[in-house]
Amino acid sequence: MLRVVQGTVDGAGPSVPEPGTTFREFASSDLAKGYLDLTIDTNAPRFVRVEVRSATGEAIALSNPVWLLRGDPAGGIPAGRQVR
Repeated sequence: MLRVVQGTVDGAGPSVPEPGTTFREFASSDLAKGYLDLTIDTNAPRFVRVEVRSATGEAIALSNPVWLLRGDPAGGIPAGRQVR
């Protein structure tokens, strides 16, 4: 199973939980074309992460989240979220 996780970017950093996370699951048969068409509303800063899960729901592989930003966030990217 493939699970796509989307949410609003938590510009405040990990100390302020982000409430707008959604999960969408896809069966392996949904991947027969070799890709998925996903619609992502980028009117607000969003993140997307992909998870591969076993039939029992156990995480097998997780991607790093990708931030989708239309510009620099106010105050910049929090230090805890920057790649070093």
